[in-house]
Amino acid sequence: SYGARTNAGSMSSMARGLPAMGSAVPHIVGSSSRFTTWELAKLQRSASACSVYNSSASSTLLPKIPTFSDGLLHMMHSRRDKLIRESDDPRVLRRAARRAAVLVPLCTKNGQPAILFNVRSHRVSTHKGQVAFPGGHIEPGEAAPAAALRELEEEVGVPTDKVELIARCAAIPAITGTTVTPVLGLLDQDIGEAPHSSLTLCDDEVDFAFALTLDELFDPSVRYLAGDDCPGLTGAPIFQGKAPELAGTPVWGLTAIILDGILNEFLAPALGRERFQYERPLPWERPGGGIGGADESGGRGSNAKESQSRCLPSAGDWARASDELPRPGF
Repeated sequence: SYGARTNAGSMSSMARGLPAMGSAVPHIVGSSSRFTTWELAKLQRSASACSVYNSSASSTLLPKIPTFSDGLLHMMHSRRDKLIRESDDPRVLRRAARRAAVLVPLCTKNGQPAILFNVRSHRVSTHKGQVAFPGGHIEPGEAAPAAALRELEEEVGVPTDKVELIARCAAIPAITGTTVTPVLGLLDQDIGEAPHSSLTLCDDEVDFAFALTLDELFDPSVRYLAGDDCPGLTGAPIFQGKAPELAGTPVWGLTAIILDGILNEFLAPALGRERFQYERPLPWERPGGGIGGADESGGRGSNAKESQSRCLPSAGDWARASDELPRPGF
């Protein structure tokens, strides 16, 4: 992952039987009841139908689904370019040159379709204590799907042969400049209730894992836009899950942006669910907009009254973080 690694993490993807860059990605036979619950065949058909790859060239490539708008990608790549152009800090340039991958793990929780998340430990070097998807840096010669699978096994102990890969998203830069490729996969196991004894967490990297069901994630009361009490994050989507083990921890930053895109642009149409409608456009969908930018609404999003009462990073936290690397949230 982005932080500390176990000894297993130093093993190359080739040594572990994972595909090298550009090779075919692994798929397993979808016979599990988990796959039936998630309507795997429907997801795979939807991924192939909306893939941006040319069909004749995609026989060995994981479908690439358009979950990020052109405006969002332009904004995030422009931020990365500006970071590189204006910084003489070697740490910044090293991070900006790296590539990473995350696995967005579809799973079942007591038979209900859900998505699995990690809460990062305070032993890792970046994004301490934040909600994230399993993931980390891509090793030389490694494909993004292989890296995502490897990191999933390292962080939560799910073997690579127990995951059915479905699609990948466009690479998107994090606030540190590292370019992140999200990969969508389905776990062949029901993780049950917390503390999820079926998972083997890497203590150095993960404090705990939790799952939110699709019904919870599509609940309008848990999804809203950050208010101006979150400098640098104003207008971006935030999820405040109701899982007891969350203890108020929000899903925010790049993780929330990835989640929002996958839910609204892929899972909703693929599974016949209604897309979530915010009360106003997201920052990157407004002319001249950007995360943290002011607008006519004063920086307040839908459900704005709730944003100050929820357990979000305080303005003071953001002010202190602005002088550090990496800045939390993206």
